[in-house]
Amino acid sequence: MYHFNNNIILCSSIFIIFSFISIFNKLKFDEKSFNLFTYLIFVFIIFFKIDSYINKNYENKIIKSQRIEFSKITKKLLQNDLKNISILTLDDHITIWSIMNNVGNLKILNGLLTSKKNEIIEKEIIETFKFLKLDQNIFIEFIKNKDFGWRFYNKGIGKYFYLRYQANKLKTYNDTKDFTEKEQKKIEISSPALNQQIILPVSETARFIKLFDNYENSDYEKPDIIVFNKNNSLFQNTNLLSNKYCKIFNGNIYIVLSRVDCE
Repeated sequence: MYHFNNNIILCSSIFIIFSFISIFNKLKFDEKSFNLFTYLIFVFIIFFKIDSYINKNYENKIIKSQRIEFSKITKKLLQNDLKNISILTLDDHITIWSIMNNVGNLKILNGLLTSKKNEIIEKEIIETFKFLKLDQNIFIEFIKNKDFGWRFYNKGIGKYFYLRYQANKLKTYNDTKDFTEKEQKKIEISSPALNQQIILPVSETARFIKLFDNYENSDYEKPDIIVFNKNNSLFQNTNLLSNKYCKIFNGNIYIVLSRVDCE
């Protein structure tokens, strides 16, 4: 049911278009004129949508700045032997670029982009927090269920575990009801179509915190390069600079640290 809402919108749009065409079909147009008219409508709609989307994103100063910095960073990264380096990033754009360019080792991956088992993803999240010296309070905030009014959502868990913890009246994690009273009430009135409502059960929250507190791994291999998006709240809570890393790029959006390119 993941794309159920999207399918409703798509089918509704197609219905409206074909209804519009059907109405004109009943009018007294000759076949050649009608076919040309129909073709022009489709072409106009497609180009209008594409043009609106491109202009909206092109004129956005933040997106434009991010695009420019992204280009500069990837050019720097290409100067390395990508198959033999490790990169730590929480930015999806950099992650996707790294996958497409066969980077040898990505320290953590978005749940949509990996087939790794949940246990491995849990380990990578905690390793990342420990490496960045983020404390328990920040970790708890990261896995906290947040009420957005029309739904509960857990951004951190949703990103790395995708729909594992989706919660609505039809589906919850292991069919559990182990939620707070407010969360349970929201779940009971949530449509099955609300598949993007992510709520971590109480017991799972406790388990994650216990894993974080008890985790020790002296064998963690530090990444060669760290790429951080400054808009990520985790960036503001960690000191990435150390005597083992040097800053090779520092823009308005991104900061890049390396231990292989220091001069």
